[in-house]
Amino acid sequence: MINNLLDNYQIWLKDNFIVNDNEIITPFTDSHNDLIHFRIDTSADTMVITDDGYTVSNLNISGFNFTESRQYLFESILKINGLFVDDHDALKMILRNESVGIQMHNYINALKEIGNLLVLSQQNIRNYFREDVEHFFQEKNIPFSKNVRRKGKSGLDHYFDFQLDKTPMKPERIIRVIGSTDTKSVQSLLFSWNDINIRNDLQLVTFINDKLRPLSDKMEKAFNQYNVIPVEWKKRELALNILSA
Repeated sequence: MINNLLDNYQIWLKDNFIVNDNEIITPFTDSHNDLIHFRIDTSADTMVITDDGYTVSNLNISGFNFTESRQYLFESILKINGLFVDDHDALKMILRNESVGIQMHNYINALKEIGNLLVLSQQNIRNYFREDVEHFFQEKNIPFSKNVRRKGKSGLDHYFDFQLDKTPMKPERIIRVIGSTDTKSVQSLLFSWNDINIRNDLQLVTFINDKLRPLSDKMEKAFNQYNVIPVEWKKRELALNILSA
């Protein structure tokens, strides 16, 4: 029974790979549901698989930002599967006759894993979005502190991602990053703010990852009710007057 299943799977693989000259189109899809494809370069003494830069270009077009931790994950996937990236962002692998089958299998898996960097767990999404916000501050030369803790009236400690110091023109600003404006995340933020908001010279700003879910009128009204300034990521440039000294 199991042998028959394996045989059927092997037949399916063989029947669904398409070969056009030196290009191979696989039956497997990437994060955009396009068929994963690559080319085998035989112009040199060795055979080299290459995606001609498609995978990395696809990430860049989709707005993927190679922060330090993402770059580390990207390089780990390459290393584990035996790939390397050239100066034109092409993902390559040198084929060896004695292990072509497993190498092609690893190459396809690597392309799938790298493409799936766009699809992350909710916690990772928040962490990576936090890095995007930090990179934005650095890019705009906005001085900041990270990992801020404030004690509230309740005696509870509340944690915020960034702090911008008070200046002659601006109040002290504390910032929390929200991966998604779901009800639970917004309620947690508003509770924290209400608990620590005991000064007139303190302002709360929240950065919102609107790639996942746009800011609804209902949530925007809730923020306004508590004098919280929401900054949608796609409109971050418009918030520079709030963030700058």
